[in-house]
Order: sequence, then structure tokens, then C-alpha cells
Amino acid sequence: MSNQVQYVRRGRQQFAGAFEDTWLVKVIIDPPSISSNSSHTEVISVPGLTLYDIVLGISSNASWQQLSRYAHVEAPGQLHLEIQNTSGGPVDLPEVIMYVFLGTPVIDI
Repeated sequence: MSNQVQYVRRGRQQFAGAFEDTWLVKVIIDPPSISSNSSHTEVISVPGLTLYDIVLGISSNASWQQLSRYAHVEAPGQLHLEIQNTSGGPVDLPEVIMYVFLGTPVIDI
């Protein structure tokens, strides 16, 4: 069976009370050549981020064939972007624009 879109919702409601704040971080990086089966991490300073913040999505303008990308808040104000090369050879990415969407959840304990 082929994939079919059943429902799409687009809007500005920002998760209707699930997050007290959201962030859209635009980062321009020029990573070095990444050898086979290794990774490269960029540390981005984003004042105001907390350890509770959740990465909701990552997008970019580059082809990511045989590459994986991850993001997480490592410390207050510090966003880590990791690019992993799972291919059989080195990969040299050009300058890349990445967007990372984060949210600070409402913590009501």
C-alpha cells in the first residue's frame, strides 16, 4: 500500500497550551568533511534555552542522503547539532542553513 496523506493541519495555534514558549532557531554552519561512520557536532549559543526544552523538528537546505542529524539542549543556553555520516565514504557538505524548532513545555507538577 502506498503512503497517503489522511489529514493535514496547519496553523499558528502552537500546540494549544502544551508549551509556554516556542523557539525557531536559524543556524548557518559550514561543517568540515565528515569521514565515514563518524560525526561532527556544532555547539550553538542560544540565550534563554533550558534543559527542559524539547527539540520538535529540524530542517535544512541540504541533501541528507546517508547522513543523520540530531539536536538537543546540552546545557542552559547551549544547543548541540550533530551530523552523523553513515555512508561508506567521506561527505563534504557545503554551507548549510538549518532550522531547529524547540518548545518549552508547560510543567505543572
